[in-house]
Amino acid sequence: MGNSSLKYEWHGTKVIGVVKANMDEHLGNIARAIEQEMTENLEKSGSGKWGPYTRRSVPGQPPAKQSGELYGSIRHKQMSELHWRVGSTSEIAPHMEYGTSPHVIRPKNAKSLHWYDWENEGADVYAKQVHHPGTAPRPFFRPAIDKVVRRGMLPKRALIIMD
Repeated sequence: MGNSSLKYEWHGTKVIGVVKANMDEHLGNIARAIEQEMTENLEKSGSGKWGPYTRRSVPGQPPAKQSGELYGSIRHKQMSELHWRVGSTSEIAPHMEYGTSPHVIRPKNAKSLHWYDWENEGADVYAKQVHHPGTAPRPFFRPAIDKVVRRGMLPKRALIIMD
């Protein structure tokens, strides 16, 4: 056979294109997995006392699904090549994830606040303001990320947390 040999060649630009396409697909899979874990966390009923429709969550558990607003707000989106984002469009998401400090609640577009006291047979309650004691964290996002990291899909050091 003389001086025949077997050679393989590759060119950086072609390889980079294939690697980028595969990497972008993998990043999309990671985003979808985190979104799925977040929504699964929010589908669970809490183990606390009963509210009007479901058991409430206890501090440290993901928030129990009540209105479905938080559950329906979970989204993933490709921002650009190799850049994905997962999060919630709900204003209550950070309050659930991280908890709140004690604060005063006042009406914005009415003369008084109104709610139903489900522990008192659904009685109507009105107030000019309420001194809220704060809420303990009920994380649903960070546990979802931790689960995807434990599966080996994503190194935690690659995450950029945006509040």
